[in-house]
Amino acid sequence: MLTSSDPLQIYSSQFVSTLRAGLNEWLPAYASPAPFATSVEFTGTRDISTSITPMEDAELVPPNNEQLNDAMNAVALHRGLPNLSRLQASDARLWTRLAHETFWDYMRLRWPVEKYSDREKSARFVLQRYFVPRSESRALLRHGIARLWWGASLTIDQRRENAYELTSVLYSRLDIAQTILERALGRTRNVLIAFLDFIRTNEKQLAGDEGRSTIRQLAIQLNLLGGVVVLDGLSEKDSRDILEREFEKLLKQPQIA
Repeated sequence: MLTSSDPLQIYSSQFVSTLRAGLNEWLPAYASPAPFATSVEFTGTRDISTSITPMEDAELVPPNNEQLNDAMNAVALHRGLPNLSRLQASDARLWTRLAHETFWDYMRLRWPVEKYSDREKSARFVLQRYFVPRSESRALLRHGIARLWWGASLTIDQRRENAYELTSVLYSRLDIAQTILERALGRTRNVLIAFLDFIRTNEKQLAGDEGRSTIRQLAIQLNLLGGVVVLDGLSEKDSRDILEREFEKLLKQPQIA
C-alpha cells in the first residue's frame, strides 16, 4: 500500500540490475506470497529516498472473478501520485520497486507468473510486467503498475464533471487499452481524448467481438493517418470528425453491418 505519510523510495540502478541479472535464479520466487526482493543479498545501496510524497493513500484492489478493477486502480494510483513529472514517471527504478514490494500482493494476483508453465515464457512475462526493460513508452504501458498511472495521466480531463471518466472507458475492456495506448495515437492527447469519448458515446455499437474489431480498425486508420499528417496537429473536433467518417465506412462493409 502507498501511504501519504511516507516519501517514496526507489531502487538504485545497481539493485535493479542485480534483480534482472538474477532472474533465472529467482524466477520461482515470483510465485511467493511474500516479496522476495527484501531478502536478496546486496552489498551496495539498495534504496534511494526521494522527495515525492503521495497526496493520498493508495491501495490497489486485486482482480475479482472477471473484474480486473484496472480503472479503479488507475484512478487510485494517480490520485495518490498526481504530481509526478514525466521524467519521474518514466523512471524504471520507481516502478520496479512498486511492483516488487509496495504492491506485491496486487501484482501476484493481477499478473501471476504461474500462468506460464514454460520457464522462458515466464521470464519474458516477468521482465515485461515487473520491470521496465526498455526506455520507451510501450514498455511503461505494459508494466503492471506503471500502466495504471500512465493510463490515468493520459486520459484525465479536468473539463468533465468526473475528470477520470475517460480513464474508465480506457480500462473498460483490456483490448481497448492495448489497441489505443500501444500505438502513436495513444500518446497524442487530442486524438486519444476524442477516441475514448467516441467509444463512450457509441458504447452499444462497439460492444462484443464486432465492436472490438471496429475499434481496432479505427485505431489502424488513425495510425496510418499519422504517416500523412502530424497527429499532434489535430484538434479534438478534427479527430472526432475523422472517427465518425471512418466509422460510417466500416458500418457499410458487409462484415461489420
